[in-house]
Amino acid sequence: MTVKSNLKSVATQPSGAGKQFVRANQIARSNRTQTPLIDISLATWWRWVATGRAPQPKRLSPGTTVWDLSEVLDFIKNL
Repeated sequence: MTVKSNLKSVATQPSGAGKQFVRANQIARSNRTQTPLIDISLATWWRWVATGRAPQPKRLSPGTTVWDLSEVLDFIKNL
């Protein structure tokens, strides 16, 4: 697995706005991902979430699921 270091494009809020959130397609590989944070497939990411290995998401609305960027980075660091 490879951790990407280009984090400027993954945050969904400006850096001064408090917590930053990322979506699944920003964390793992998908057709829409330019530079994922971790070199795994979306299916693997969701499997890790379902089994409790990865951080749990926050539901902003029925169609919007996000993760706290700092939790994801800590998780990747400890892999």
